[in-house]
Amino acid sequence: MRLFSILGLALLGLALHVPAHATGKVLVVGVHPYQPTRALIAYHEHLAAHLRATLKRPVRIVTAKSVRAFGTRILAGEYELVLGPGHLLRLAQRERGWHPLARYVPDTPLLLLARSDAGDLTVDALKGRTLASPGRVRLAGRAAETWLAERQLLPGRDFEVLDAGTPASAIHALVSGEADMAVATLASMSQARRDEVAQLRIVEELAPVPLLFFAARPDVSPAMRARLQRALLAYATPQGIRPVVATEQELAAMDVYLDQTRQLLQGQPDAEPERRASQ
Repeated sequence: MRLFSILGLALLGLALHVPAHATGKVLVVGVHPYQPTRALIAYHEHLAAHLRATLKRPVRIVTAKSVRAFGTRILAGEYELVLGPGHLLRLAQRERGWHPLARYVPDTPLLLLARSDAGDLTVDALKGRTLASPGRVRLAGRAAETWLAERQLLPGRDFEVLDAGTPASAIHALVSGEADMAVATLASMSQARRDEVAQLRIVEELAPVPLLFFAARPDVSPAMRARLQRALLAYATPQGIRPVVATEQELAAMDVYLDQTRQLLQGQPDAEPERRASQ
């Protein structure tokens, strides 16, 4: 009897010393694939550690092969918490009931770029030429095409679009001569090679583009949403950037992109499984 009592106390002691963050359901956080997976792993481990410590839950950060795959997985509810661009989260809010929680600030300028040796070009010089886009389903690509359409410049009619897939690839396509102009946000320019950025000039600053938003899946309880929001608002990136509360008005500004975003997400699903960034 004494032996069983000793064993019972020992097991109780082990239970008490299990790290608090190792208990509970895993919080799956989907992160927008705006960088290669390894870069996302390194950068967002800081966020994962903060959420583990604050929420006392295990955290797994995952990303996707492409923005389109990421968007379809948000709509399918594969993530509990998402860090993604406003147009995808607005679509998820409108069609699936996702809840915006926080966002990074400030907005970043969207730039129309040309090679520095191309002369003094204007936006009208795009007619009959090729525009390198970081991705037509990305917010930068959608915002650029919308801005150009408002000035009677339409893809397929007035210019061709080269969907490069990433901001760095769009800049490379421009520098290498595959495209005549390119669009990229100022925030994304750090992803390109410095020697290629040095060969660019800004033709036009098109519009401000919001940075990433955090949102919770519709089945997350109000109490858990409140905990998530408090945890996010208490977080600071390694650079000291703190999220602020996301407002309905800020997401509603994304409505102009929803129809085309919805159409672009209806393409053939990517076969590659989600890429895990941390656990």
